[in-house]
Amino acid sequence: MVTGDTTAYAHWTANEYQVTYDANGGSGADVNDTVTFDSSYRFKSADTFTRTGYTFTGWNTAPDGSGTAYAARQQLTWNRTSDLTVYAQWEANEYTIVFDANAENTADGEHATKSTSGTMDAVKAVYDTATTLPANAFVKTTY
Repeated sequence: MVTGDTTAYAHWTANEYQVTYDANGGSGADVNDTVTFDSSYRFKSADTFTRTGYTFTGWNTAPDGSGTAYAARQQLTWNRTSDLTVYAQWEANEYTIVFDANAENTADGEHATKSTSGTMDAVKAVYDTATTLPANAFVKTTY
């Protein structure tokens, strides 16, 4: 019962939103986070996701990386007014193929001889991508 002038004060509670982490071709269960509007939020690293032959490079709001990018562990003030799904971004690992002639050096007491000649440059290969190898440039004199 009100018996005189009264001031009523509104009590506000900031909305909460879901952040969903999608492995985007990697393995591991999707992860969800809850974040409160206007609070500090730090994006996760990719510790729970793996992808054979690839390195994690960050998060993006689009699976193909065309959306807004966020770095792993990036911190920001949450000012979105909706839930958000971010997708792991992966870069294929690059490898170097080195060719070895498997040469045998022989010595006849006074002279050392090498039974194989020729060189071949190393080749870069990207995981899950076809790589054309050069023709053999090694020559073995006794074969």
